[in-house]
Amino acid sequence: MEIAAVDPHEFLVKCLDAHREGDRLRKEGSVGLANEYREAAEKGYNTLLNRTPTHASALRMLALLYQQRNFNGLCINLCIAALRNYEADKVEAKKSTDGKKEERLSILKNWMAETYAIMGTALRAENYREMAETNFNKAIELAPENAEVMAATAGLYINDHNPQKVIDLIQQAAKLKPGIEEEESWNLALAHLELGHWHQGFELYHKGVKGKERLNKNYWASGQTPEWDGQLGQTVVVYGEQGIGDEIMFASVLPEFIRDCKHVIFDCHPKLWETFKRSFPNIEIYPTRKVMPEWAFSRTDIEARIAIGSLPHFYRHKDSDFWQHDGYIFADPAKIEYYRGRLGPGPNIGIAWQGGTKKTRFDLRSIAPRKLKSILERKANFISLNYIPEAALEARELGIPHWEEIMDDLDARHALMMACDLIITVNQSLVHEAGALGKQCWTLTPYRCAWRYGLEGTKMIWYPSVTQFRQRENEPWSGAIARLAERLASWEQRYAAGNSSGPWSEPLRSEAGAAD
Repeated sequence: MEIAAVDPHEFLVKCLDAHREGDRLRKEGSVGLANEYREAAEKGYNTLLNRTPTHASALRMLALLYQQRNFNGLCINLCIAALRNYEADKVEAKKSTDGKKEERLSILKNWMAETYAIMGTALRAENYREMAETNFNKAIELAPENAEVMAATAGLYINDHNPQKVIDLIQQAAKLKPGIEEEESWNLALAHLELGHWHQGFELYHKGVKGKERLNKNYWASGQTPEWDGQLGQTVVVYGEQGIGDEIMFASVLPEFIRDCKHVIFDCHPKLWETFKRSFPNIEIYPTRKVMPEWAFSRTDIEARIAIGSLPHFYRHKDSDFWQHDGYIFADPAKIEYYRGRLGPGPNIGIAWQGGTKKTRFDLRSIAPRKLKSILERKANFISLNYIPEAALEARELGIPHWEEIMDDLDARHALMMACDLIITVNQSLVHEAGALGKQCWTLTPYRCAWRYGLEGTKMIWYPSVTQFRQRENEPWSGAIARLAERLASWEQRYAAGNSSGPWSEPLRSEAGAAD
């Protein structure tokens, strides 16, 4: 695909059209074709900059394209260059004597505002929150009536303990540009879910299956497998998506889904295959979430497919729809006994102190190991469940064991977790693993947390066995850690009192809710 035009303005317009078409196709799930359009736009922007290196709009749109591809450092520097050139364009526009000066200045203001918003989005993605907020504020100051700028600003407040701000900004943007809320359905979904608006939130979340945040798989050899619409009695493929923790969390809806289908086929993460096969023995399960599902292409019985994250759209509309369970995934009993023997007499506590990636706020969800001293000095046997590359070294410095073989073998890790008496962790996939196993888990939750943990309270609606120790606003981690350590002292006393007849399991499941 090649973009060609002699006139620079016409050339830019064609680049913009290709860029927009690429975005549209990507939202529809046509990733391959979308990439062709984006590549054509990228080549076009660069061609235009070769001809006119100071072309501010080409710099701005190239910055947006790179931000969409997570090349955020490059995006930020392109935005800086674009803004510098827009300032030069403003100087020239002010000299205009043809009666169009105000019109040109107004257009430049909007373009500059959009550039600040693009840079704000890139800065937020790299966790420079204060700098991002400064840029978004400049964007709104320059163009308070620009709906795209306002909607982009809403993204700053996702998982920021301020979901209503997200909703308010997108609603304001929708008044300026009706229909923009459809484009922003993903951010709206996350905001409503953080507020516990399950029906509305999961309806919007379901729409995101075609956006860049969600996978969109096909299981027919020819044609597109239709999306399941809730029709009963069909043969349906449900496929895993997003992180391992999310796949485990959404698997809590599988029992109702299995009840309503003639036959269910689960295309899951390969690391979860063994656990899911044991836990859901009456369905077909394949570990092909990350590859082409070749097993499906010769079949004629598959009638529909659905992303596992879309199942709550059909089954979780209010708080009472979340069932009280004692675990819905199961570890290997033989492995549990093996790890119990290896651990020795308790209390044995699995612990993890780091979670997430840069994109999912590693900085907020992780705690320096030295800060856990008040926990680790308790009279219990701790074992590291951290799974990042540096975990073994950090565990050695803390003086606790770290068994490397269970880091990538989730089935073994689940057995070790069940062999422990308690799990203590920051917000990471261990919370979902422990909660789905029905294992008692205490989690240190940052003030700015993901929607799954809610805005307040000690309990987690997905998992009855999980208790949250929340960081308060503007509070260092030491506060939540101290509250957990205090509860741990009480837990140890109860453990000792109940240990005379053997391993003491699931202590204080109800009383622990008073921890915070």
